[in-house]
Amino acid sequence: AMLAQSIGVDVIVTNAELMSVLLQFIVLFSATDAATLIPTQLLPGTPTRIIGPATLNRVQLASVAGGGRPAVVLADSIPCGPSCLELLVPANTSAGTYDLLQTYSTASGATTSKKVEVVGMPLVCVVELIKPIFKPAETLQGRIVCFSDALVPAAKGTAIQVEIIDPNDIKIARTDHMLDAFGI
Repeated sequence: AMLAQSIGVDVIVTNAELMSVLLQFIVLFSATDAATLIPTQLLPGTPTRIIGPATLNRVQLASVAGGGRPAVVLADSIPCGPSCLELLVPANTSAGTYDLLQTYSTASGATTSKKVEVVGMPLVCVVELIKPIFKPAETLQGRIVCFSDALVPAAKGTAIQVEIIDPNDIKIARTDHMLDAFGI
């Protein structure tokens, strides 16, 4: 909070969840010794705000250059307020490691780079049982249907783990399962 206040951003922590989100940020020091707050993980299709000094004028997400191939810029930032830029990672960006390039409006036009992870969206699963209540010793019968973030059936061969937990939070069973072409 002290760091954020020193660069002109008010931070109010209201609960433990928000604190854990704030702790996932990286603090990067640029050539101007001003701090830039960058998340360690980015989600495709979700805007991310990057807080930095007034000299931060551009942030780009690029593929990692290497093996003689140049980096390809996948996303470019837009201003969203004083000392704030918003970066929208394209929804079709694959999960993996990317470079986050920051350009500063200094006399030297300093550019710094930091590695960030683009993570895929989790599956959305619907559990459907053949009846609402089962008696002790009865076999549970039903199905689980999983969807991607685009609400289409999850890819064939996607591995999921199913756990059955009783009302006392005791794990009764756990099984690994591969989804079929219909996400079941």
